[in-house]
Amino acid sequence: MRVLTARDLVVELLRTLVQAENAWHSGSGGGGVIRLPSIYNEGSYAELERSLIQMRDGPSRRLWWHLSSRYLWGLERNEVVRYKRTTKGPLAELPPRSELLIAIEVLPKALMLVRLYTWSKDVDPKLVDKGLEELLGLMYGGNTEKIQLPQELLYLALGKEPPNGNRPRASKVPSTPLPATSSSW
Repeated sequence: MRVLTARDLVVELLRTLVQAENAWHSGSGGGGVIRLPSIYNEGSYAELERSLIQMRDGPSRRLWWHLSSRYLWGLERNEVVRYKRTTKGPLAELPPRSELLIAIEVLPKALMLVRLYTWSKDVDPKLVDKGLEELLGLMYGGNTEKIQLPQELLYLALGKEPPNGNRPRASKVPSTPLPATSSSW
């Protein structure tokens, strides 16, 4: 059984931050005039944002920029790509600086319509990795055992169906399952 590392959890929190802030359902767990969705409150999103602000406003600003550019400021788009046939099914050949969100449709002539997430060519993978390490050290004062993903997103990140059968309320779900390594450059 695959176990997610603290680094994996932070990457999934970054990937789903905007969606967790914008997800809505009638039982939102927020309070006051502005009610944040319960999916936001079920995960470590507030701590993530606090730590990102600390990076941005401190000496780690450069790491914050590369980390944010990689996981928060990329673009989602549909694209037709070539694919290779494998024993596990078609494997999309992705352009540089992109990751597959979902394979939409297999087309004739070894082509596939996919939904991609792409990031800037200016992103330095080494600085992203350093930024992730810095973020892990800042969140909860370095106590990585406190880092939480909402349960339904955790199950999807593990490649499993949530036990209650509920799909996430976020519009974009984590990459399911996570790759063996967090960085695929």
